[in-house]
Amino acid sequence: MGDGWMAAGSISTEQSIASLKQICGYLAEAGREESRFMLSKRLYIAVDDNEALARQKLTAALSYQYGGDQSTMGLAATPNRAVEVVGGLREAGAQHVLLNPAYDHMKQLELLATKVVPQLYTQRLK
Repeated sequence: MGDGWMAAGSISTEQSIASLKQICGYLAEAGREESRFMLSKRLYIAVDDNEALARQKLTAALSYQYGGDQSTMGLAATPNRAVEVVGGLREAGAQHVLLNPAYDHMKQLELLATKVVPQLYTQRLK
C-alpha cells in the first residue's frame, strides 16, 4: 500500500476530498493508522480580494503551462475562502497541503503568508 499519497493539482478539490475519504477507508480496512500514512494534496492556488481576477490570472497561467482550457483547475479565492477550502481538505484527512502559486509568485507567497497561513495555523490549534 505504500506510506503516503498526494492528490494531483490537476484534480478538483471535491475529487480530492472524495479520494482522501476513500483512502482513509482503505487504511481502516487494512488496519493501518492514518497518522502513519501521509495524505496530501497539491493545490494550485491564486489568492486575491477579487476572486474573479484571481480566477482569470490562474486560468491564464495554468493554460499557458498545460495547454487547453484550465478554467476549473486549482483554487482561485479570497483569503477567507482559501482558508475554508484548505480547512475542508484537512478535515477530509489531508495532513499536508502543498500551496502552489502559478503566477506573481512573490506576491502570492506574501498573500498566503500573511492572510491565509496564519488563519490555518489558528484553526489547527483549536
